Amino acid sequence: MNNKILVISQRFWPEENNINTIVKGFADRGIKVDVLCGQPNFPEGRFYKGYHTFGHKKEDFNGIDVYRTMEIAKGGNSTGLLFNYLSFSLASLSRIKALKRKQYDAVFIYQTSPAFQGMAGLKMARKRRIPSFMYVADLWPDAVYKEMDIRDSLLKKIFKGISFGQYRKARQLIACSREAQRYLIKEVAQTPGQVAYVPSFSSKKYDKDAKNIKLMERFAGSFNLLCCGEIQREGALETVLNAAEMLISAGIRDIRIILIGSGRGETWLNKEIERRGLHDTIFPEGRVREDRISEYVNIADALIYAEKLDVSVNYAPPSQIIDYLAFERPIVAACGGDSRMIIKRAKCGYVSDPEDAEGLFNNILRLYRSPKEDLKIMGERGKAFQWENYDPESCIEELLNIIFKV
Repeated sequence: MNNKILVISQRFWPEENNINTIVKGFADRGIKVDVLCGQPNFPEGRFYKGYHTFGHKKEDFNGIDVYRTMEIAKGGNSTGLLFNYLSFSLASLSRIKALKRKQYDAVFIYQTSPAFQGMAGLKMARKRRIPSFMYVADLWPDAVYKEMDIRDSLLKKIFKGISFGQYRKARQLIACSREAQRYLIKEVAQTPGQVAYVPSFSSKKYDKDAKNIKLMERFAGSFNLLCCGEIQREGALETVLNAAEMLISAGIRDIRIILIGSGRGETWLNKEIERRGLHDTIFPEGRVREDRISEYVNIADALIYAEKLDVSVNYAPPSQIIDYLAFERPIVAACGGDSRMIIKRAKCGYVSDPEDAEGLFNNILRLYRSPKEDLKIMGERGKAFQWENYDPESCIEELLNIIFKV
């Protein structure tokens, strides 16, 4: 193949994101790829070492040209998040001029938040009369209501108009959850077949031999539940804390919930642990390097996950659950949408409704009381289901089939 693609994604290497795998997969298949992205500062909202607002202009990622635009770090509040979104989206309109002499066959927009982050690519595609493809990894406007706590009806109407306007400019939308595909077909699509479906996938690598003696000693003798993901203020994690309180009330002291991740809710989380007296049950470890996650998986008996009771959550790709499947551990969850469907179809754990702390508590006890062989079988089922349905290589092939109509 001698095809050329311009990829636009605000989030990109060295940040951890599936777009890194997609870009590398395109290049490995002989596609010439250029990337236009921002300055890495996710998830903490602080720039990575060596980067700043007007940081690196051009870099190399496995032989792929990476063009970076200016970006204001998102910081730790809604105002900072808004400036982060706007800075990349507007600056990319100027930065894309550096690519005016390059010839592309298509523009591929990996749309996390916001929906308008790809407007530079849509403009280029329209001017050059080449197709544009938008991979909807974060469905707007629902996502912005949640992230920025927007309740004003006028603001909601404005964001809906902006978001749908951007979606309708793309030649093809690609949803990564079935719920999102149905929503986009109903609310956005103007032509038959405008919304395709390619499932999300996991880029996580699990090393069964990874060991950390100190970690093993810290959590020896207990039933360990591992929870990975961004820490949000008063988010779904509250359901986990409520279930932990029920465990203590039931006199169960040898179940430990280990939290890996960082985010704007860390201060809130620490205060809640203190207020509720959960020091012996909840263990926040903060952000853990990708190469150390296997050490935590190897001391975990099971994985725990929760979502808020929010219809917008059902539209989100089940990325966390798909990542969990790779770890070959049973899953206990309080969730809906595609995440719930995966756990039930894979028969890899137990699931209750979002925000149902009592249901989560009861299912934790079911795993806690299960024979180790049963836990092992559930984990193996999850891994097999992942490879059958969410293999990265298959997903990348599907994307290229859509882009180049193979």
